[in-house]
Amino acid sequence: MLTSFAYSGIGGREKNEDFTGTAKRKNGGLFAVADGLGGHKHGETASRLVVDALLRCEINGPKDMEAAFLHAQNALLRAHAKFPGARTTAVLLSAIGNTAFWGHVGDARLYYFSGGRLTAFTADHTVAYKKYACGEIGHNDIASDEDRSSLLNVMGGEICRPAIGSEVSLSDGDAFLLCSDGFWEYLRDEELLIDLLKSDTPRRWAEYLLLRHIRRAPAGNDNFSLLTVFVKGIGHA
Repeated sequence: MLTSFAYSGIGGREKNEDFTGTAKRKNGGLFAVADGLGGHKHGETASRLVVDALLRCEINGPKDMEAAFLHAQNALLRAHAKFPGARTTAVLLSAIGNTAFWGHVGDARLYYFSGGRLTAFTADHTVAYKKYACGEIGHNDIASDEDRSSLLNVMGGEICRPAIGSEVSLSDGDAFLLCSDGFWEYLRDEELLIDLLKSDTPRRWAEYLLLRHIRRAPAGNDNFSLLTVFVKGIGHA
């Protein structure tokens, strides 16, 4: 069984260009977070359109995940006739039965926790993440790096290259966090796990994380969104 909780805040901006969504599927569901790029206008339209397009897809494997992102990309490009330049980042989780996999474009993130530890996370499509991958900075240093916002891959651009994660087998107690950069930039990896371990519901986990965010986010901070997912009553196949 999957349970989830989503929250999206406007932060210190005039409008919220983040969007979250979930879709039930037989024996599972889809979960998505998108962060529209305000600098390209129509960010709120881009994020909503992409999430809606992703959640309408039937996803039964990694190839379907890639096809879903390309479907959403094409839908956004068609919308450019009315909303020119609309762009967004996005992350999508598919959890069906006892397996899960995910995909993303940009720096909207997914964290996967299993067995009491952080097991996997998405690789931001940014210059700052490349510095981390090369060993120049630590993972927690990405949020403060000068190139953190230098995106290399977004939906609505001329070329969209979704990154698809490997399929994983789910167990009771596993958890996922999907979030926009306006959220994760204020939290450290170890804090995500600390708050997870003292939470009995996805809402409680989100509330602990939001308390940290509220204390740290400065005036005028970006929109911020998170979607927490708990796996209960399932074992490895």
